Amino acid sequence: MAERSYTTFMEKNVEGKNGEVKIVYMEGFIRTLKDGSILNVKNVTRQDGTELLVATLNMSVVLGDKRAERMLGYINQEYGSYFVRVSLFGMAAERIKKYDPEKNQIMGFFGELKVNTYESATGPKKSLELAATDFKVIKKKTGNEKGGSASEAVQPSGGGKYMPMDLDLPFAVD
Repeated sequence: MAERSYTTFMEKNVEGKNGEVKIVYMEGFIRTLKDGSILNVKNVTRQDGTELLVATLNMSVVLGDKRAERMLGYINQEYGSYFVRVSLFGMAAERIKKYDPEKNQIMGFFGELKVNTYESATGPKKSLELAATDFKVIKKKTGNEKGGSASEAVQPSGGGKYMPMDLDLPFAVD
């Protein structure tokens, strides 16, 4: 088996309004969604009738075997990587829509990570979902070249500060 290059992954469990939540920063490669697009952006209507912009994308990450086993209950021996569905809301969704990421570009996301369980044809499965409040471009896009194999890291999208969103977050953001 080839040596893996692990994803930057930092986590902290904090007490939120509805119990403990896992706040993470993780970096990975941008991947296509099931419909073949990179980024899905749409307005949704909240229960109070107001509109909220939501952006969704997929990212693949390489987790250590112990972390994958603990979080998902299995280890992906074939590929060693796992998909994470990333959702951004409000101002963060507007910023990533303007940035327009490309497939295979490396980006980092900060937010709340959840492990969801669902039924598939082969039985129960688990998936990772990240409700991100901010993102960082690790490799910039380059001219005509797809995949952003260029240069140095750039500042987080919020200018280095995590921007409070117009959502009821289960944790304080400084």
